[in-house]
Amino acid sequence: MQKWRQKRGWELFCFLLFFILVAYQIFLPPVTGLANNSDFVYVLGKLAICPVDREKQDNIYLVTDYFVDPVQCTWDNGTVSTEVPLAIAATYLSAFFTGEKNFDLRALAALHFCFLLAAFGILLSITCRAGPAVRVGVPILFIAIFSDVAYTCYLNSVYLDAAAYVTLLASTAIAAAAFLDHRSRWVSGGYLVCGVALAFSKSQHAILGLVFAALALVLAFRPASRTVRIEWAAIAALLAGATVTMFSLTTPQYRITPLYNVIFSRLAPHSDAPWDVLKELGLGDQDLKYLDTHAYVPGVPVHDPAWSEDFLRRTSFGKLTWFYVRNPDVALMEMNRDLTHAAPVLRPKDMANYREKDGFPPRAMATRFSLWSTLRSALLNVFPYHVLLIYLAPWVDRKSIV
Repeated sequence: MQKWRQKRGWELFCFLLFFILVAYQIFLPPVTGLANNSDFVYVLGKLAICPVDREKQDNIYLVTDYFVDPVQCTWDNGTVSTEVPLAIAATYLSAFFTGEKNFDLRALAALHFCFLLAAFGILLSITCRAGPAVRVGVPILFIAIFSDVAYTCYLNSVYLDAAAYVTLLASTAIAAAAFLDHRSRWVSGGYLVCGVALAFSKSQHAILGLVFAALALVLAFRPASRTVRIEWAAIAALLAGATVTMFSLTTPQYRITPLYNVIFSRLAPHSDAPWDVLKELGLGDQDLKYLDTHAYVPGVPVHDPAWSEDFLRRTSFGKLTWFYVRNPDVALMEMNRDLTHAAPVLRPKDMANYREKDGFPPRAMATRFSLWSTLRSALLNVFPYHVLLIYLAPWVDRKSIV
């Protein structure tokens, strides 16, 4: 044991440091999280859980205290997400501390945190075999990034993005391990579980399931026994199936909101000929009146069942995808606009990070543990294209891992 600690002392230190930095933020007062913007009900409504403030403090304060009331709090709009089973598991964990009639949001944060710890542990098991630069530098970078409040705040929330975030990190870490040893059943099993969890986290992120399905297919063609290759081919098929299934389970109301927003608040208004854009997407001149609006503006017809059905009959994400294929310049311009305008805003400015009972003013945002996000925002404002260098960075020293 002592010999192991001597060999893995750096990794143990990094793991404990990361644990302390994140646990301090999400568990101990002043607790850090992300205020509800009225979306928590998509998950908690299924479990008959309500915030003690009855959502009066939405966006204004983080609320961690909830109660269970099947009569007043039950609501289900059909949303499917990995966050639901995580929240169910969290109710059992919370019951040990609050009783069955109450729920503490920090119990869910603890489960989210477990995924982060698993991802970091897997990463450390890989970097410990690398050269000094990778062994020392990568864990430091991981700690600097993922102990930042821009990321830790999602742990104390019930946003579907929280499930997507933690399962993406876990899937990525296991994928890295798989490319080093894809014969391990633990690796292939973990890859499948986390990949499926990622695909079912949120409809907008389900497409990532195809990315990990493609990686699994690559692993299926790497040298190994026939059984191992069949396993990875099966994993690829299952992940692709999970992605398709998630798309099919998405409710019409959940599909129409992002589709309406991208068409009427982005693509058509940004074009010199918006009527041509609408026509190419299956819409008509009668829809020009919705230009420069989004689905949350009062008076838009997205909540009208008849209009929504007709809208989804005329256009779809398939038509939107084909539009981008035929107009790659538009796709590049939209990505550039996101990179130069939206990307620097790493933290939502209208959603508080602190609880009222911890003594903070309304809509207070955390400034502690924000060095990384502050630097990234500043760099994105000055030179947004540095993200391309970040994407290329993993290839620089990839041969140093043996």
